[in-house]
Amino acid sequence: RYFDADRELLEHPGTQVYETNVRWADGSLRDVIFHKATLVGAEGRAIGLTGIIFDITERRHMEQALRHSEQQYRTLVEHIPDLIVRYDTELRRTYVNPAWEKASGLTADEVIGVAMTDIPRVPQPVVGEYMAALRQALDTGTRQSVEFAWVNARGETLNLQYVVVPEFDAGGRIVGLVAVGRDESEHARTEEALRN
Repeated sequence: RYFDADRELLEHPGTQVYETNVRWADGSLRDVIFHKATLVGAEGRAIGLTGIIFDITERRHMEQALRHSEQQYRTLVEHIPDLIVRYDTELRRTYVNPAWEKASGLTADEVIGVAMTDIPRVPQPVVGEYMAALRQALDTGTRQSVEFAWVNARGETLNLQYVVVPEFDAGGRIVGLVAVGRDESEHARTEEALRN
């Protein structure tokens, strides 16, 4: 197939870029990108070929490892019972996990990219203590903890504990927040029943 590609370039001058795998002299199979071009003489006829081979085997391995890591992360986040929310720097939600959807009675489609004050179907979209913790994490770049009560879309009062952690880019700038929460309502009801 390489000879066919070369013949095509000699008969029809131009360039070709393609990915394939080749066996190295040491016997290892390597993923490569071929960049080939026709060398054209003074008369405008093809006189040869030139090319560069980029070995992308390590990059491919890193991409596979990254995909595997992302899949593990997704499995964890999608099935963990804790409530997980990601925010951008404008404090709009960019992600909510299924546990958050279940606890809030809201869907991801209702809240992703929507201003916190515009969340539908809840009596109080924003709780002051929670908003203060989010802003503090953004302003200081430090982890914040907060406890508050919130009424969800089903009219149930949730006693929530959240930890808010800033996310940084490679340059050290804050690019968002991750909030991990737990609904302690059942625990609070149990304690109340034990006191009475």
